[in-house]
Amino acid sequence: MESFEMATTGSAKKHGIEQTALRQAILQLLGIVGDGGLDLDDPGTLKLLAVPFDRICSLLQDRKLDNLASKRQWFALARAVGLKQVQGQSITSAAEGVQLDSLAPGRRKGRAATETRANGFYTPNERIRKLPSIRLAPTVTLLTCNKCSHTLKSQWHWHKKSKQYVVKPYAHRSGKCEGRYEAPEGILTASDVFNTLDLCPHELIRKDCRQCVG
Repeated sequence: MESFEMATTGSAKKHGIEQTALRQAILQLLGIVGDGGLDLDDPGTLKLLAVPFDRICSLLQDRKLDNLASKRQWFALARAVGLKQVQGQSITSAAEGVQLDSLAPGRRKGRAATETRANGFYTPNERIRKLPSIRLAPTVTLLTCNKCSHTLKSQWHWHKKSKQYVVKPYAHRSGKCEGRYEAPEGILTASDVFNTLDLCPHELIRKDCRQCVG
């Protein structure tokens, strides 16, 4: 009887370790932990992620994340799929039904998922614009592609601690150029990659903060 209980305990412990490793792999894939990850602003990627994101939403519905093991991982996953969560409350009671934080990945529509470039001015996508660290500045910075010399103007700044960075497109995606936009010498820039612009309350990039992600 004792050996059976030991085997059961060992099996449950092994299962818990495997589940933790699986959640960690998903967080890495989404770019929340570590470097790299999928491009969540790419329409094709979002289409492929729609089903697994819906599955995560259904798993978290009515759950009190504070009561779950590895709650930091679950909080990170909930945020990744756009679910609102109030600490200590279930998602549905906190949000009166499962809600999406603005436009969650995989459920965005039309131009909201991508940046816009009108009249020579660049505007990051809605998800990035809603970050507290992103602000519209009165000054205009001229960006120049390092391959084809195409120019683009940006007034969007990323604030990290005491520094300001001009937000720019990750790449010049027109035609086959794929060059990089550069600002005049002395001006700091930051590419419009959500997971590298999203700061946590500790003023760190969220995916790199051990206190927030675990």
